[in-house]
Amino acid sequence: MIDHRDGDPSNNRWKNLRPATSSQNCANRRIPRHNKCGLKGVSLHRGKWYATIGLKGRKHFLGYFETPAEAHAAYAKAARKLFGKFARTE
Repeated sequence: MIDHRDGDPSNNRWKNLRPATSSQNCANRRIPRHNKCGLKGVSLHRGKWYATIGLKGRKHFLGYFETPAEAHAAYAKAARKLFGKFARTE
């Protein structure tokens, strides 16, 4: 697969393209439009914020947190560890 470093599919300059696996390409996705809190990997459930990350077609629970910022920090840490330079946390 080919991945766009900046996440813009219309930017096909050579320096913006890189080879990637399907998993790496998914790790470099932008925040979904339906995301209500504005933070990737973060959701609200019964008054608690929680973080999840996807890996090899499965969602992995990262824990419950008091604030969305704490949940996002957990997501960002896991994304950097799992996906390295392909991790997009914003």
